Amino acid sequence: MVGPFGGWILPTAYLVIPPVAGLHLADRPAAEYLRQDGPRVAAALEWLVWLRAFGMLVVDRPPLTAGGPVRLAVAESGRPTAATAVLRLLTGLPVALALFAAGAALIPAWLVGCAWLAARGRLPAPVRAAHVALLRAEAAFLARHASLVSAG
Repeated sequence: MVGPFGGWILPTAYLVIPPVAGLHLADRPAAEYLRQDGPRVAAALEWLVWLRAFGMLVVDRPPLTAGGPVRLAVAESGRPTAATAVLRLLTGLPVALALFAAGAALIPAWLVGCAWLAARGRLPAPVRAAHVALLRAEAAFLARHASLVSAG
């Protein structure tokens, strides 16, 4: 969001993940990519979601160590190819823009959450719920964008 880490995460992931997935898929079958690279990619996406959660004040620990409060469970599916991975730059654009708009709409709630956190020591439940819902949507988008799961 607006937090110290938020602004660059999704745009960078949006631009970097599909070409990297495409490069990995160019020299191996989809099943091998999902089996060998899938767990590492999922771990990297989990770290990005944790970083977002920290910036959104949903978790109180920065993602410096393994085994944090954010878990990303990805059930690999589909048959990605190098071409479909790179095409996700185009096909993922509407969802990416919707997530950006949702994040921008939550900026006032984030600001209220900052003040509430300073005064009460925790986020208000509705603000936290809205941020968690956005994080879930972003995590699902990132998993699709990395060609770990099929669209739909």
